[in-house]
Amino acid sequence: ALLSQLMSSEPDSVSVLCLGSLSNLDQALSHDGDLVRERVRNVVIMGGAVRVSPSAFHDHAFYSEDGVEFNFYYDPLAARKVLYSGLDITLVGLEVANADVARPALLHKLALAQGSSLSSWLLQQLVLMFDLAPAYAAVAAFFLIRPDAFTTEQVWVSVDPQNGRVTETAPGAEGSVLVTMATALDHDSYAGFLDQVMND
Repeated sequence: ALLSQLMSSEPDSVSVLCLGSLSNLDQALSHDGDLVRERVRNVVIMGGAVRVSPSAFHDHAFYSEDGVEFNFYYDPLAARKVLYSGLDITLVGLEVANADVARPALLHKLALAQGSSLSSWLLQQLVLMFDLAPAYAAVAAFFLIRPDAFTTEQVWVSVDPQNGRVTETAPGAEGSVLVTMATALDHDSYAGFLDQVMND
């Protein structure tokens, strides 16, 4: 499906959002890497968890038993090949989806913004129910809509082909690759966006 979409697209015009393992993008690169690199402008990946560990979360559902972020753990070879593919990669990982940091800020914002509206109440209930303020996939998608709401850094990383663990390395270290990583999210902007979408 991705290759079909790319065939009908202009060069450097497609943004790819990856919300699970990177198997499909890896397969597209293996089948026609030149086409992918020509048509894809950037790739936003929900995954990686470079600077956080399972101990940062009450619920470790995002991690394997080995403590590796699950989307990379599911297909570590694909994760490694995609990150080393030469594509413009941005990792939107658990650095910006830490419930302990984001949940209070989002609840406060929702309480202030139209606190009596049904949409605001529903959002608050979802936050309380799942104990995960940003909703991992939604934050990654939000990056494509409002990249200015994020703080990013250029970081050198390596990917373990055995288990998918992403490790920050020294700049230019052997076997490393330079990627963009989201390190902070403006929770007011995100909460306001959610409230607006729910009210539209």
